[in-house]
Amino acid sequence: SLIDSYLEHAKEVAKLENSIWQEIFTSKDTIKEYELLFDIILKLKPYIFNIQTIKEYYKEKSDERAV
Repeated sequence: SLIDSYLEHAKEVAKLENSIWQEIFTSKDTIKEYELLFDIILKLKPYIFNIQTIKEYYKEKSDERAV
């Protein structure tokens, strides 16, 4: 169930990213800068997802203590 959810969300994010990057890469004048940006985002993506997971964990623990 968790892996299926990851796959479903990964497909949605990939489609959105692809759409955005296709628009950006149509302007050939600054492709090198956008390639660098694309590389940075690909490296940041796992960090962003992991931080959200940690935040949810602490939020849930905080809610449990409030009960």
